[in-house]
Amino acid sequence: MNVVNPNNTSHELKIVPRYYSNSESLNIVLYNESSQVSTIINLVSSLFSFTNNFNFLEDFLIVKINFSFEYNSRYQYKILDDTEIVYRGKIIATTQETQNYLTDKDEYYYE
Repeated sequence: MNVVNPNNTSHELKIVPRYYSNSESLNIVLYNESSQVSTIINLVSSLFSFTNNFNFLEDFLIVKINFSFEYNSRYQYKILDDTEIVYRGKIIATTQETQNYLTDKDEYYYE
């Protein structure tokens, strides 16, 4: 799960992808769970990078997107390489400080 600040329009997502793509472009499909609206963002290679440190725990996909998230909204998102899913996850847009949490069947438990 990623947390973004809705006051900003520029965001960086750091994730562990399902696989590492050699593609020159990726697409992000953002789905707002409250308004049920999907948005597709096309990414060129300058907006994403794969870190490859030859250590699984340190290999990431870093994606930079410009998007205005709605305050206190939850989003589902998919990063696609053509039709293959590189990553699927959730985003929460809030200005609150992040906390440690657990997720379980449509509920969030904060520790």
